[in-house]
Amino acid sequence: MRRLLILCMVLSCIAIGSPISAQGDPQRITPETVDHLTSLAHFGRGQVRVAGWTPDNSRFVLAGIQGLWFYDAQDLDADPNLVVPFPGWVWNFAISPDGQTIAMANPNGSLYTGEFNPDAQEITDVTLLEESVRDFSFSANSEWLVTLTNTGLTGWRVKGGHDNEPLFGRLEGDPNDALASLFGLQALALSPDNSTVALLVGSSVRMMDLDSGTIRVLLDVQANPELEEYLMPEDVAFSPLGDLLAITWAAGQLTLVDAASGAIDHVIQTHGNLQQVSFSPDGQMVACVWASMIRGGGFAVKVWNSSTGDLVATLDSANLPDSFAFNPDGTQVAIVEGFIPHVWDIATQTQIALPDVHSGPFWAVAVHPEGDQIAVGSRDGIARIFDIKGFTVLQKFDGKAGPVVDVAYSPDGALLATTAADGNVRLWDVVTGELNTVLEGSGAQVIGIAFDSAGELLAGGGINATLRRWDVSTGQEIDVLWQTTALEALFGVAFSPDGSLLAAGNTKVNDPSAAHEVKVWDVNTGAQTTSLMHPGAVSGLVFHPTRPQLAISHTTTLTADVLGYQENVFKDARTTIWLWDAESGSEQIFAQLSGSVSDLTFSPDGRLLLGIEGTHLHIWDFESGNELAVREIAPPIVFTDIAFVPDGTLLITTSDDGIIQLWGIS
Repeated sequence: MRRLLILCMVLSCIAIGSPISAQGDPQRITPETVDHLTSLAHFGRGQVRVAGWTPDNSRFVLAGIQGLWFYDAQDLDADPNLVVPFPGWVWNFAISPDGQTIAMANPNGSLYTGEFNPDAQEITDVTLLEESVRDFSFSANSEWLVTLTNTGLTGWRVKGGHDNEPLFGRLEGDPNDALASLFGLQALALSPDNSTVALLVGSSVRMMDLDSGTIRVLLDVQANPELEEYLMPEDVAFSPLGDLLAITWAAGQLTLVDAASGAIDHVIQTHGNLQQVSFSPDGQMVACVWASMIRGGGFAVKVWNSSTGDLVATLDSANLPDSFAFNPDGTQVAIVEGFIPHVWDIATQTQIALPDVHSGPFWAVAVHPEGDQIAVGSRDGIARIFDIKGFTVLQKFDGKAGPVVDVAYSPDGALLATTAADGNVRLWDVVTGELNTVLEGSGAQVIGIAFDSAGELLAGGGINATLRRWDVSTGQEIDVLWQTTALEALFGVAFSPDGSLLAAGNTKVNDPSAAHEVKVWDVNTGAQTTSLMHPGAVSGLVFHPTRPQLAISHTTTLTADVLGYQENVFKDARTTIWLWDAESGSEQIFAQLSGSVSDLTFSPDGRLLLGIEGTHLHIWDFESGNELAVREIAPPIVFTDIAFVPDGTLLITTSDDGIIQLWGIS
């Protein structure tokens, strides 16, 4: 069963927590006990947005969806301390040079400051400083903080009582400057002597003298024909001595400029787009985020010698890096890409191992037939097998072929099937961890996969609305049952429990509110037996475990303008869940609700039907159709998949924050 949410994302861990404690014989999740369903344990520490170090190099800091994690920089395997300064994401942070004050921003740009105790790893006196902040930087003497909003610049005193009174007035954007009005103030850099702020304003780099408040243009693409090919400046940074400015440009140039005169010292030309830039603490290196202009050309953080312009290191990245930072002695770089942190040694250009606990988002979960382990698929391209009771990682499967958006165990539990962006399905040996077979597809992302009850066949559907069947023993394709256009995708793929029927449903990407089809085939003959048409994209389907019935969710009005923005994916959507009886051919509406139900599953005994709808987990009594319970996680996090253990005592959920939760009856 695959989810509409996954298309929104595709197209655009050593465990944390306590093992499940013994509570006598665990109760099954049933209509009678579901009121007491609660989260018992979880895996993972969640996604990360920014990584860095404390100024004394004692702590490695990760800011993310759960708050701020403080690791021992000399022992990254030791348990870290979690600080939650405010609800939701910590999107960015900076620690003052003296290590006593920390500034933290959420995704909306709300900036908070607090007193930081690195020894106790505590943050106290957390205060909201300003809203809609785009960039911020501490002064070298740690006494004040400069903030940049879309239209202005403000200096705030952060020592001496936290009165939050501005140290100097706001610099407003020039309304007569068309580019400044269009693009606003984009980035700032504060000189080491605290005398000057460098600003990116539209196509120009400007310098503000903090004593006099005067502003001068240092470089302007529009006024200098020699810079015309550079397009727009992306980021700016002062060298540690304050004599040079490093500026990255959208057309791939890194310029090192005399901060006083604006004279260009030298230019490093790359074949890509350059973004964030930073000097190493000793000023001998300068690094920036690089993205190839050639499709599939890759991403990296590139490091150069700041005096000669010679390339020192290329630190490759699977995705466009969200951020990077040098450690205080300049020997390492922390990079966050795809919300996953990595630490590189610059001299050897090798990664330093981090605990595998910040993976994600997790997009799929499957439970082993014996119920003692689970497999999860992740955006980082790795499928992991976890032991449920011990919270340990048993296996990691990396096909190096892009995100894993579905996983499935074979009925005997010997194989794990994983999807990939290359359109192939990989079969892994669960015990040895070895790749068993590659089932070759069309090259388009496979989104949903399922084994038949005998484990002899595997069906897979995905983008381009192609449904294939493979012979598991030989790895050969048997047939293609469904193939339509590039603007359709198959999200639901399911075999009936007896293995006689195969069902799949489509989604029309450009018209998700139109009538959509669910097709059913006879597995033995490959002949289509049924076609079911209803308004709304097919966002989930599942067969009842003991009855010849199929539950189907159709979601309408999921419009293109919200695709790819997880906080709005479910806006204005409405879902109807239909039941189809395979024996009589009759259909009936089971439930209707606002929002997009992106996956369905039955409890093992078939008495409960569950559906995930964004931040909500809905649970219905299958006999009566009554909704019995709803469980919720805090937005903007959303559920991505659900699965029961075979005895019905535990429910597993994954979510896009990189957390796996185990639910049971408390």
